[in-house]
Amino acid sequence: MRTLSTARFVGTSFCIIVFFSALVMPLHSQTLIPLYIKKGTNLIHLAGEYCHSKTNWREIARINKLKPPYLIREKSTLQIPLALLRVKNLTARVALTKDTVSLLQGEKTLGTVQNNDQLHPGQTLETDADGYAYIVFPDNKFTRVAPKSKLTLNYLLRLADGDLKTELLLTKGKIRHLIKQKLRRNETFRTRTPVAVTGVRGTDFRIKVSEDGSNTVETLSGTVQLSASGNAVALHQGEGSRVVEGMAPLTPRLLPASPQSISLLPVYKSLPVVFSLPAQEKIVSYRVVITADEEGNEPLLEKLVPAGKDAEIANLTDGKYYCSVTAIDTEKYESLPAGPYPLVVRTVPGAPFFSSPKDKAISWEDSMTITWLESDGAVAYQYELAADKEFTRILSSGQTKESSYTATALKPATYFFKVRAVAADGFTSLDSFPLSWQVLEQKAVEMSAPAEDGSLTIQWASAGKSATYDFQIATDTSFQEVVFSRQGLTEPACTIKQYLEPGDYAMRIRFALEDGQYTPWMPSQKMTIEAGPVGLEHIVLVVSFFILILL
Repeated sequence: MRTLSTARFVGTSFCIIVFFSALVMPLHSQTLIPLYIKKGTNLIHLAGEYCHSKTNWREIARINKLKPPYLIREKSTLQIPLALLRVKNLTARVALTKDTVSLLQGEKTLGTVQNNDQLHPGQTLETDADGYAYIVFPDNKFTRVAPKSKLTLNYLLRLADGDLKTELLLTKGKIRHLIKQKLRRNETFRTRTPVAVTGVRGTDFRIKVSEDGSNTVETLSGTVQLSASGNAVALHQGEGSRVVEGMAPLTPRLLPASPQSISLLPVYKSLPVVFSLPAQEKIVSYRVVITADEEGNEPLLEKLVPAGKDAEIANLTDGKYYCSVTAIDTEKYESLPAGPYPLVVRTVPGAPFFSSPKDKAISWEDSMTITWLESDGAVAYQYELAADKEFTRILSSGQTKESSYTATALKPATYFFKVRAVAADGFTSLDSFPLSWQVLEQKAVEMSAPAEDGSLTIQWASAGKSATYDFQIATDTSFQEVVFSRQGLTEPACTIKQYLEPGDYAMRIRFALEDGQYTPWMPSQKMTIEAGPVGLEHIVLVVSFFILILL
């Protein structure tokens, strides 16, 4: 175990001093602000620079138990009552919230927090089971409040010399602090918990308060000294430890390895954004954070993804983002972040939607007109016609400004068609879904000679063992005046026994395929029934039949 004395850390620019148990000073009704003693100053000068009156030096001496001749040492710290100081009270900005984040003043709930609301001293943020918040403090300080957490801003003020003083109280849950710039000697940014006080001068670390009251500290950069029950451990970058009240800190351990091999597409052309997370031993979940900037100063959303699941992010508009991912193990230690990875979303123009024909349609025609809806932002469309659904056998391809295409000279077969939208800058959308249709071969129809009883039988080629057929005869080509009809014929033939007046008729056939889908009616054919010789009891049907003549 690596340990370092307290003295070693006092002068280190990127250090955190963590005081536990007996070292914790409760927040009294008279709030005390620590002031750093510069070289060449004394109590009267200090009171004159920072306080309402030079005479306040006497109260400062009393609070800090100073005796005549009231000497103070440079580079030491004195506690000054807030009421004596000349300060400017500041607010922090809640940059981002998700789900329910409540705002409290004491125990009174003021309402819910929205993005860009201000957090005033004395107010508390409380997140629900799925909620979280990002707080932005002056001078590049950031705090993330995790779900099921409660964080109070005790004070946030600027001293007479321009230095900032900040104190937070974390009573439950988890937070992460990121201090982008090294604090000046007289600046403080500290967080109290039920069992600890954490001070920082410039680093990146997490503090977690568990339901059992234990504290976990994870160092992402810099070094932390963790002290409790007279014992101290040093937590360097990538290490973590845990403290239970009344116990020494656990031996520092390495944080889980950062996720590797995260692969994002160059551009996501549809939502949700989906990408795989790597399998890691003892990892139970991953935290995915999306920010608007590479530095992570503008968080937009965060999602916890169980191990073994893909990350899915649905609520992103077109633009460029950055994605960071951390891994959380079975002991709830969290890795350093992997990333940030550039994440580009471009969904406009979108893939076109077909309006006709219906997918998997059936046609007897040797041509087909495909139409689609115009895509917003599209100036042209690229299309492909293929003989297979993998589009390896391309029959026709090209680009058109129209929202339709007509395929011609189609032989009986199944065809596949897809189209993509093209923007003015050359960006192409995803492909539409592959539309397909089937061109069927015209079935030959034969008519037998009239039987002795005058009946007439019409036959055609079989469409398969399980196919059934519908048959119609009408006096008009629009089949508004149907004079003979049969449905559900199980054989490819129909016998007409009823009497039909001599004249011209239209006849058509359709059939149901093995999957139960009906074909369109075959192109109608013309049939003529002529009058028989005079004296016959029944009309002899003489049929002149023209196959494949379309009306």
